[in-house]
Amino acid sequence: MTQTDCIEASSTVSALELTPWSQTPAQDIPQREYIDEDLNHPSPPFDINSAVNSKLAVFQGDFCNLLVDALINPTNEHLNDKNAFSKRLVERAGPQLKKDLQCDIKSCRTGEARITSGYDLLCQYVVHTVGPKYQQRYLSASESALYSSYRSSLSLMKEHNISTLAIPPLHSSRRGFPPVEGAHIALRTIRRFLEEFVQDPCVQRIVLLLDKVDLEIYSLLLPLYFPRTKAEQRRAMHGLPRDLGGKHGEPVIPERQIRIQDTPFFRTGENPPDFEDLDMSVCVGKSSFARMQHDVDNKRKYRQHEADSLTSEVSRKNRYERLLRKAKEMDFREIREANIIYRSGVDKFGRTVFIFVGRNYAPKEVSFEALCCYIIRLMDKEVAQPFVVVYLHSCTGNRNYMSYTQLREFYQTLDYRYKKNLQLMYIVHPTLWSRLSMWWFTTITTSGLSRKVNGARYYDFSPQPPANSDDTREENGSAPTTHRSCSTGTAACQTIL
Repeated sequence: MTQTDCIEASSTVSALELTPWSQTPAQDIPQREYIDEDLNHPSPPFDINSAVNSKLAVFQGDFCNLLVDALINPTNEHLNDKNAFSKRLVERAGPQLKKDLQCDIKSCRTGEARITSGYDLLCQYVVHTVGPKYQQRYLSASESALYSSYRSSLSLMKEHNISTLAIPPLHSSRRGFPPVEGAHIALRTIRRFLEEFVQDPCVQRIVLLLDKVDLEIYSLLLPLYFPRTKAEQRRAMHGLPRDLGGKHGEPVIPERQIRIQDTPFFRTGENPPDFEDLDMSVCVGKSSFARMQHDVDNKRKYRQHEADSLTSEVSRKNRYERLLRKAKEMDFREIREANIIYRSGVDKFGRTVFIFVGRNYAPKEVSFEALCCYIIRLMDKEVAQPFVVVYLHSCTGNRNYMSYTQLREFYQTLDYRYKKNLQLMYIVHPTLWSRLSMWWFTTITTSGLSRKVNGARYYDFSPQPPANSDDTREENGSAPTTHRSCSTGTAACQTIL
């Protein structure tokens, strides 16, 4: 879908007059563009359903000119958010809506939805809902709250017999929610809702209200959740994440699921046994309370430690897969042009060498999250084999320094392959401060990495043939002669590059 596929209205247009998604021309995506991506689903996750696709449309333009039964207003807990969409909606609705919000509803909790009259707007109703604030450490809660915002709003559509509903993105960049992750939650929740009520004549059309930025994201994801051709289904097998939520699209956390069944002790139709006939005698010597045991608290603490370790590993794996999935959808042109990190070739032992140029990274110009995504995208398929990292600290200044907290979180996000197959890390032209910082980071924060870190004081120029790779820089590489990064700093290491 392109921008021209969406109707830009300068006059009133009905939601039912918009071109449904089922009639929007599908783009032919060459298989070579995604065949190298991981296969996340062995079969298409969503069927080609023309009935579902016909109930969805996309609108880019002035929402005040859209004739629908209800319009969703993304706001805050006090219903007075100053974002451009909400502010304009309340102003166009007139003073009576402000009065209802201030005197009748007063507040709305995150993930919930409230409904009022549309008053001076073209729509009959306005649904007010509150999206979550995004925090990485409370990722599951943020995703669940965003799902709840969509589901609560869609539930009001059924309760009030609303035929046409217009939905803008409920995740807000002002609240820090990543737009791509928010779009995934939105589309899978809407897809599950339309599948559930596809035969309901009351649910006629859901309209996505998108601006230019959101349209670029949704144009990539809509064909995956609402496929119209076999090619889009095949693309969804690679492009959609493995976790598509529950039956309603809600985020699922396996370790928090509880299995509940009726009458767990007896099957349906069976009579309970007669306990009076049971032998109730107890052999004291064989009873659990008669045996000497070690401290049960230690066992409990050990089991809790195992459970916490498993939960932490699942959370780390989810973070890594989320960054990798996001990296496949991002444009890294600026980072490539900045030449911050690249694959330079292989050393004489056949190990892949990655070069990180410290002076080319400016946190104020390139976000740390974008850099992390690029690093993962660049290295993900290379770290299955031994590799070497060379960090050029030359000519760096205060504008090039990274946060230790961010570095630690990123290092903890990386999977086991990175830590196992990293053979050596060279720091070229280290300063006293960088030595102290690296000692602190590798010894206190990430123990086990310190033995792989070396300092390099000068170059030993030797020609190297360039490797055949898209990310290879054809240059005569310089090999650092190194010394072990220890207290004496005199133990020489062999030149390996």
